[in-house]
Amino acid sequence: MLYFLELIMKKYLLIFNVVILSILCIAKLGEANSNIKICYESWEPYYWQDQKNNFTGPVIDIVNNIYQKQGFTIEYTELPFARCLANLKAGIFDGFLSVSPTVTNVRMSKHPIAYWTLNAIVRSNDSFEHFLSMAQFSHYRVLLHQDYDYPTAITDYHHSWKSVIPFTYKAKGRFLGQSRPYRMIARQRADVLFEDFWTASSIIRTRKLDLKILQPSIAIEPNYLAFQKDDLFLATLFDMGMDALIANGKAQAIYKRYFGKDWQYWGSHKKNADLETVLKQNAMKKFKTQNANGFP
Repeated sequence: MLYFLELIMKKYLLIFNVVILSILCIAKLGEANSNIKICYESWEPYYWQDQKNNFTGPVIDIVNNIYQKQGFTIEYTELPFARCLANLKAGIFDGFLSVSPTVTNVRMSKHPIAYWTLNAIVRSNDSFEHFLSMAQFSHYRVLLHQDYDYPTAITDYHHSWKSVIPFTYKAKGRFLGQSRPYRMIARQRADVLFEDFWTASSIIRTRKLDLKILQPSIAIEPNYLAFQKDDLFLATLFDMGMDALIANGKAQAIYKRYFGKDWQYWGSHKKNADLETVLKQNAMKKFKTQNANGFP
């Protein structure tokens, strides 16, 4: 009985959200400007521009599904992360794909739209086969993106590294290439890179680089669609639209089409954390067995 009541409540909640969404859109579309300007820094496979100049990825599909179906047009502009964020705060853009929870003075979507799944990338002949602890990278030459806001799980260990080599994918408006830091490791100019699992997998595979990605992940950080701090309308519109897409299963289907896993997979933080704890414990046992000196 309770199960059916829950289903009925979800159904009517969805109908209520759709009605409110429609009313908000009619009010907004009555204004002179129904164009939404969204800034992004390419993050394949979440959102990027393909070789045919089409904006693609699950996040693009989600954003388009929510706003375009309500009569809005969306203008996407690619810029470096720092410029996107500054221009959003200055009111030049309406939205920004995407930000971590640590970013301030912006309004964020209720639901994450992407997950920054940070892994360590090393040469294939590196002695480690798994990520055990950040302590294993002591005396390594570490590549860090100069604009990334890395989680403390990584930055707390900077004092033990041999050196930190800053890098960027773009400089003075010129794209330097996403494979640049990976090639630095392959050519022994650095020893480890901390980067998104999906991005690294694609680059290593397509460039045929002699590198490996250590598992499990170091950290899994949710990222959100950011709006101007005072823009309650567009944020509410997105949140209600996302609620509807989750309720009818479309959000899960969109992410599954790109990743083979649905949107809720990354949201299960406790499940992922428990799994990673077991993997780390097993890897640590194996490492200690193979190395008489143990591991700190």
